Amino acid sequence: FSPDTDPLAFETGGPYGVSLQFLHDFIEEHNISDTMTTAEVVEKIVKPQTAETKETYVKAKLWKTHPEYFVDLRKEVREREFLKRYAERGEEYGTGWFGSGELSIVDKYYVGFLSHAWLMPFKKLVEIAYQAPGTHYGRWSQLAPSHALGPRVFYWIDIFCKNQHVPAPAMDEFFQAIEAPGRVVAAMWPSRPVALSRVWCLYELWTSLHRN
Repeated sequence: FSPDTDPLAFETGGPYGVSLQFLHDFIEEHNISDTMTTAEVVEKIVKPQTAETKETYVKAKLWKTHPEYFVDLRKEVREREFLKRYAERGEEYGTGWFGSGELSIVDKYYVGFLSHAWLMPFKKLVEIAYQAPGTHYGRWSQLAPSHALGPRVFYWIDIFCKNQHVPAPAMDEFFQAIEAPGRVVAAMWPSRPVALSRVWCLYELWTSLHRN
């Protein structure tokens, strides 16, 4: 696919998925408290650490030094679309070419779009991220570094995967980030979830339902 004709081409900076291992290590490295909100994480950590380059956190901090912390979903979606097109051609001509055993990252690992409200504690968001794949890790105090699980679970999270120096979010960018992994995890907290009163969270939920 060329950049001019590729319908799956995305803006520079995403979509990427960051791993559970990264989220665990990020909390440990910055000594994030139980009450620190995601909004505070953005203002106190993410924005200052990306101020010089004005890029996403993934591009500015992880791209060259920690490739194990993230996955580029653009490449995987292109490969999946490529295989799908050839599978259709194989069925048409009876070649049976598709099914070589090669799986994309969204098939080999757990990858999802994490929808959340910035007003919730960041640690609570990460707890939900751990629990979503059915790992039952429980509260943060019980979470281990998760050597078996951490490198195999990835989430698109806006504060790391979207440029926080751009004043207004682009709807197409969110739409594409939801489409790429094909799975949405909605972080609902507390008992009357803040997310259900936030317009961007509602848009993300509507998009996920609209696109099945």
